[in-house]
Amino acid sequence: MNNHAILNALAEIEKFTNGDSKKALMELGNQYIGKGPDEIVTNQSTYEAAVIIKKASAQINEIVHAFGIINCLPSILQKGEIIESLSLASAASGEGIDLVTNIRIAEFKFSEWQKSNANGTRKRAICADYVSLLLNDDPRKKELYVFDAERISLYLQSKKAEWKHVLSKHPKLLNRLQDKNIEGKYLCDLYNPNKIEILDLKDYLSK
Repeated sequence: MNNHAILNALAEIEKFTNGDSKKALMELGNQYIGKGPDEIVTNQSTYEAAVIIKKASAQINEIVHAFGIINCLPSILQKGEIIESLSLASAASGEGIDLVTNIRIAEFKFSEWQKSNANGTRKRAICADYVSLLLNDDPRKKELYVFDAERISLYLQSKKAEWKHVLSKHPKLLNRLQDKNIEGKYLCDLYNPNKIEILDLKDYLSK
């Protein structure tokens, strides 16, 4: 995918939305009310433009993850601390470790939760990373870097969300956790601030 294709796609989408995608889509939907199959006017160019931008956005997420970690490192690392491994490709599997040094292991999540409750995918990803750290037997300190750490900490203390359900998209982690014979079925039964520290990315990116 080249820059020319992305720029053309952005121009196509801007032409359609005119700066307000919700309004444009509502007006588009209204145009089709009362029409039958012979009256439907398709728009292949706008669809293809959206597909191009979607693919490019996935690549951007990888770059945000990579450079977000790198930009945090000067504020996170202590004097004499040495990086042993660094996984910069973003993933939601919860089975890899983003940062390993001689004194810590850490995971990073750069997605920001919406103010509404529609954060299902983000919640599953955060929980997977948290459980991955929890199951790691490495004696080094464990940290999870996120945006809005207080809100995420409260979620991980939930007495309503069942960890089997939240981890249903991560069967390997779920199986490993079940093998531990954890007492309790809610996220609060997994939460342990003494083992994993949850830190706010804004405190490190702004320095």
